[in-house]
Amino acid sequence: MRAHVDAMLAAFAEPLAGAADAALGEQVIFLMALPHAGAALTGQILAAHPYVGGVDESPDLQRVIGEESARRGRPLLQWIGAATPADWARLGRDYLARTGPVCRGRPRFVDAYRLNWRVAGVALAMLPGARVVHCRRDALETCFACYRQLFASGHDFSYDLDDIASYWRDHERLGRHWQRLFPQRYLEHDYEALLAEPEAQVQRLLAFCELEVAPACLAGFRHGPAQARTALRGRQPWSREPALAARYGAELDRLRLLLGAR
Repeated sequence: MRAHVDAMLAAFAEPLAGAADAALGEQVIFLMALPHAGAALTGQILAAHPYVGGVDESPDLQRVIGEESARRGRPLLQWIGAATPADWARLGRDYLARTGPVCRGRPRFVDAYRLNWRVAGVALAMLPGARVVHCRRDALETCFACYRQLFASGHDFSYDLDDIASYWRDHERLGRHWQRLFPQRYLEHDYEALLAEPEAQVQRLLAFCELEVAPACLAGFRHGPAQARTALRGRQPWSREPALAARYGAELDRLRLLLGAR
């Protein structure tokens, strides 16, 4: 992962000459985060808006990139520099064709696939009108929550504290780079701030997505979780993750040290 992030930073030292149509992909909200970093709650807030068609967790962006790599016979990082604005527009339209049903005829939809953070710059080259919401949570709580959960697959970094800390640092440095590169299209959305000031943070989130404030987007905070229902995963209570690291005291000192290292 460190090598991938290094290569991505080098490939995106500056924004690429992406698709020429600045509005292409304006219906897309990419929701990016590590596991347990608040993306589920943020997705539920957005899904509650009447102008948001739904939340998609399918790897459509990854498939479009993978198929283009297969067509060119080279991995992504070897053909990025050769792609033209017309290429990026073609790939963007391919992605939109695949995700069209998620919109359900509404102005926005949310792509919440967990690995899209690795290729946010590629997504914004394909879809210059899209927005990226990067959900962030306290580093210790995020990493400890990943360690506590035994993922069945797809999160190989989560089984070892050293690996978790290293992965978190790579995630952070690439996320910070995307934010610097695309300041108008990339929003850092803080989980603790959302819980402390839900109305202000929801308004900020919706303004970034060019959506008017809707009462349904605050319902989960004005009522108890058992009363707040959304469409993210059926009709379940809104997701809140408690802060648990403090309960473990010195047992997490090594993780604290790893996360504090520079």
